[in-house]
Amino acid sequence: MWRPVRRKLKIGAAASGLALVAATVAFGTPLARIPTAPSPSPGDTTCTPVRNVDSVLVRSRITVFGEIHGTNALPEFVGNVLCHAWKRRLPVTLGVELASESSASLDAFVHSSADSARARATLLGDSIWHGSFLDGRNSLAMAQLLERARALARAGGNVRVVAFSRPSQPNRDSTMAAELARVLAGDTSRVVIILTGNIHSRVVPGVAVDSAFRPMTLRLKELVHPRRVIGLNASYQMGTAWICLSDGSPCGPHAIKGHETIPPRGIELGPIEGRYDGVYGVGPIAASPPAVAVKGLP
Repeated sequence: MWRPVRRKLKIGAAASGLALVAATVAFGTPLARIPTAPSPSPGDTTCTPVRNVDSVLVRSRITVFGEIHGTNALPEFVGNVLCHAWKRRLPVTLGVELASESSASLDAFVHSSADSARARATLLGDSIWHGSFLDGRNSLAMAQLLERARALARAGGNVRVVAFSRPSQPNRDSTMAAELARVLAGDTSRVVIILTGNIHSRVVPGVAVDSAFRPMTLRLKELVHPRRVIGLNASYQMGTAWICLSDGSPCGPHAIKGHETIPPRGIELGPIEGRYDGVYGVGPIAASPPAVAVKGLP
């Protein structure tokens, strides 16, 4: 019998300009000894089974998958959900927490007719993969998620990509919710899958340092319709993630304690965790390095 192990998750994220301390990071582990993720096959159109995947593959439903930035398993899980939408011939929109100014170029990459090498070079030339603050959102796994979306589109899928991140500021969650509402609210014919930090996917107000904080997904429910939007948290086993801490140390791979509430490869809706509408399980996690560090995709 499955017995969930419940642990409180406090992963560092820049939510509404707040510096949230990563309390579950195992400090003192030498970075050179912490492995990063192996490179999966981003062009694959084989769908790995996911329990209860049909609960999120509903036209007009907006499912917000909360993640720890900088792992391989969480973007890979979302890519597999996209695969199941393609398999069912459902039109699907993928939302990623990257700069909204890059929406058009990311969507163009997904629908590019160029050969793989040229398309990848164009993708990695975008400014979202460059800069001094590489916090996991611009990871190799994120680039491979976009590559997976492109493979599904080239296999006949109706796939759209939108980026919705706004500059860090006190009301960042509000502006991200408004951006998503602007591009999603009018079209109820598509399945919408959003990947963002697990602070933003909460559906109730408040964080440890600000009881009045209103996360992006809660705001999105108010802007669109509460029944259209669900926010999920990740369930995972111990591993590593490429994250940036608030203590001034360099961004990089860090050991992460497990937060496993359901078995891997499944989605469960309901009050499993009080701050969310449900949970998705991925099993063990491993850090995914910045996409630009590998000078191209595998």
